Amino acid sequence: MKTETSAWLRPQTTRRYLHPPKAERMYTLWKEGKLIFGEVVQGIDWRSYPTLECSGMWLVHGKDDAQLDFRQAENRIPENGVPFHGLTFRLGALKLELDAFCDISRTPTCFVTLKLSNTGAEPLCEPLALLLRSGKEKKLVFATPDEYASYAPDVNVWKEAPATWHLLSSGERSVVADEHVFLTAEGLPTEWDEDSGALRFMAELAPGASAALTLSFGKGEPARFDIEQERALALAFWERELSRLNRLPDGIKNDPARLKMAQNLSVQLMQCFCCPVGKDYLLSRQGGMQRLIWPWEAISGLEALGRLGDFSDYIEPVLSMYFDVLQAPDGEIRPAGEGWACITASVLYSFARYCLDSRAGFYDRYRDNAMAAFDWIVRTRRLSAGMEGCDPGLFPPKRGCDWGQEYQAWMTTDIVNADCLKKFAEAAERFGDARAAEVRAEFDDYFAALRRTMKKFEDEAEGSDKLRIPLCPDGDDAQLLREFYPYFNFGKFTALGVVRDEDVERVLNFVKSKGIFGNGLYGHMPYSDGNMHIWYTSIPDYYWFLTWMRLGQRELAEDILRCQISYSMTDEYYMIERYADNDPYYVPWSPNASASGRTLIMMLDLYA
Repeated sequence: MKTETSAWLRPQTTRRYLHPPKAERMYTLWKEGKLIFGEVVQGIDWRSYPTLECSGMWLVHGKDDAQLDFRQAENRIPENGVPFHGLTFRLGALKLELDAFCDISRTPTCFVTLKLSNTGAEPLCEPLALLLRSGKEKKLVFATPDEYASYAPDVNVWKEAPATWHLLSSGERSVVADEHVFLTAEGLPTEWDEDSGALRFMAELAPGASAALTLSFGKGEPARFDIEQERALALAFWERELSRLNRLPDGIKNDPARLKMAQNLSVQLMQCFCCPVGKDYLLSRQGGMQRLIWPWEAISGLEALGRLGDFSDYIEPVLSMYFDVLQAPDGEIRPAGEGWACITASVLYSFARYCLDSRAGFYDRYRDNAMAAFDWIVRTRRLSAGMEGCDPGLFPPKRGCDWGQEYQAWMTTDIVNADCLKKFAEAAERFGDARAAEVRAEFDDYFAALRRTMKKFEDEAEGSDKLRIPLCPDGDDAQLLREFYPYFNFGKFTALGVVRDEDVERVLNFVKSKGIFGNGLYGHMPYSDGNMHIWYTSIPDYYWFLTWMRLGQRELAEDILRCQISYSMTDEYYMIERYADNDPYYVPWSPNASASGRTLIMMLDLYA
């Protein structure tokens, strides 16, 4: 693989969410002038994602329908982050300003204004078009759902895809559709090109002149609309939602830059709450183009919203869905995506964390479900005692994360489970639960099991200035490392206190010796293809942040937040999952809801 120099540039925003919270439709605006519509379909996972359909329009120019240069495009956002998003392109003297927003219904329509301006001293005439396509989202949207590649959209993919849209009506208002998906256009003369699947129009402008094309894009029956009225209604909704951020500490509220960041991150979090088509429950998505949910990843988003204000109408339906929809008769919370062994405990954490904000009634409502989940954890943990080669007290071999290996994944499963049980014990004690002592004793026993395993590696490292924490409790993780299994969760052990305070520096020395730490980030993640430039941001950094805050090392904690802003957040406040220190257009899975939540929690902790 070609080696490239690390430049450590800030990542670039490639797409932005337009849809409102609690919608069953997703609208994304892409930096090359593309707008994608899709639905939140229950049951879409890694295996069935290639079957998911979408529809889209792509602004192109010239006689050859060339794509606009996304690297030269300018992103525009409101100060407070409400999703009235804009793009500006310049083709010589021609200035193109595309602005888009959605109404705030469960089945929203997207409204778009395309303003054309001649900024030069001579008349201009430039052919423009909207390419319209429907088909598999994985084919039409670059490298979805996660985009683990440098961003490189190619309009030829759309030109080669079947043109399935048709003209329904023309005149002052053109309407084109593909089955139930429609686009309306008014304000400029347009011409429908059936063969190319393109709505064509001209930017024919005198010096200083401007013109605008007004569009609506959605599903169902195209309706007449007043775009200014729609804009006012949507803006009023978002202003109400932002007014609910009434628990911001003065250190955020009185600092314009921090307030703007908190508002933008909060809006994106809200947009990740969605309803699947035809279902009566709410999901908290992880972001990107995914329709999946990860209850462990959702922890930080739910916690952040709960600390920012009263968002019970967001949080309670998600927690209810965990228990009412995903819980099996044996108490386990089954996955709606990938089957991590920490899912059940993660639900208990979110439930407990929310109830600790004086939600006694909600605790009572799902107390029996929570105890059933707790009992499943207890029973499952006991199984390892009779298994050869297993550390008793830890979970038996199970899948710890998206990687498929099943083993005693103490660095992903057990450290999370114990942390979650600790929070559940706090809630049980707060509400005087009859089983509170039992829950606390289970956490204590689990923590002791983790300490027993850790003691083996403390003894192994006696006299050394480095303390290794291997991926598995038997210490033999060489094969997992050869398979590039994620190896950066050390901060979870130091944050929970499984690593003794006096040994935290030795763990950090080990991390540094392995090249996992660099330039303020704690999660180097080399790829098996030889790419050494990838960093898994947020998760490893967050737990080291908690470690430093617990130990009173505030400057180190502040530096972690600084690095998240520099390397994991774009100028438009979009968090990414992984950072490439040599490529600002490597921006997978953004917006990233869990990273947004973790960043908000760091801000709340630091600036309280």
